[in-house]
Amino acid sequence: MTASAPTGPPVVCLSPIPWSGQWTSRHEIATELARRGRPVLFVEPPRNVLRRPPRPAADRPEPAGIARTTPPAYLPYGILGRTPRAAATAIALNARRYADHVARAAGGHAPGAGRTLVLNSFMPVLGHTVAARLPDAAHLYHRTDELRSFPSHQPLHERYEHRVLREADAVACSSPTLAAAVRHVRADAAVVRNGVDVGRFADATPDPRVARMPGPVAVLVGRVDHRTEPGVLNRIADAMTLVVAGPVAPGHRIPDRAHGLGPVAPDAIPSILAGADVALVPYAGFEGDPLKVYEYLAAGLPTVVVAGPWLDASPVLDALHVVPSPSDLPQAALEAARGRTLAEDEERRAVAAEQSWSARVDELLGLIDVVAAPVGS
Repeated sequence: MTASAPTGPPVVCLSPIPWSGQWTSRHEIATELARRGRPVLFVEPPRNVLRRPPRPAADRPEPAGIARTTPPAYLPYGILGRTPRAAATAIALNARRYADHVARAAGGHAPGAGRTLVLNSFMPVLGHTVAARLPDAAHLYHRTDELRSFPSHQPLHERYEHRVLREADAVACSSPTLAAAVRHVRADAAVVRNGVDVGRFADATPDPRVARMPGPVAVLVGRVDHRTEPGVLNRIADAMTLVVAGPVAPGHRIPDRAHGLGPVAPDAIPSILAGADVALVPYAGFEGDPLKVYEYLAAGLPTVVVAGPWLDASPVLDALHVVPSPSDLPQAALEAARGRTLAEDEERRAVAAEQSWSARVDELLGLIDVVAAPVGS
């Protein structure tokens, strides 16, 4: 589907992930909004001023209707955590510079008809003053993760998130657990799950790199980091061929026997999944809603996940193979791959088709329908 010419109210998306980085919910939401004719300003995350700029990744062109902007580098504040006053000063300066840049960029964005929508997609620390700089905008805070789950978390960060929660016109969380964690501040926090564009996975041709590997093949799409137990990946690689399509965080590694494809473009994921026999979500205690689950099901793959709070009231729970702990993954993945049938593949695709990004964006826009109406309407 091609995007409509930009005609609707503009959207300013504050993203913690660059446009050319790992494909996430904010990329999908921005794409769907642009497809509907909403001009989108995608705000890239700034870099740490003390760190060397990363090697340029393969740039991912944005579709019609999406423009990008990058705020100035920020001053590091993580190392100041033991000195809350100094950390607060650095955060305030960074947030002001970030908001100044966004306000200038949004001011030059095509205004369209109606109010600007600020979609703060989990940028509570750097982005907590942006909405105040765009006073006529509707503000939606999209909470896709838990601050406490990050190794760099400091209690000070929660103060800024609480400010965003209080000031937002609406709050959407990607799982019941994420919503429950903030209802003491925002009682009306809604749950809007992730989704999938099933058209991307229809008739995908298996990636030759995966297709020629000895089966059964287990695939993990996404970042390998503190959420992934290294020993579990080792045992999976012992039991079957393991393919990892995604970046590996510093200080972490994948088994020597695993096939690491590194970061892959979104367009490559359907073919990678088409060549696999089973898919994995190895995170224990995960509180968000893994986007990869919907993509796995759209590809028809048996999907083995570790039990966690994100599964509560999941609309795709019945289509998943749930194990109680990461140690159960290897055997469950092997059995799921060997027991796979074409009929079950189609059932999984049907479940995924009910979780479209179009429907999810309707839910999000429904939350701010009144406050985002054109001024004077």
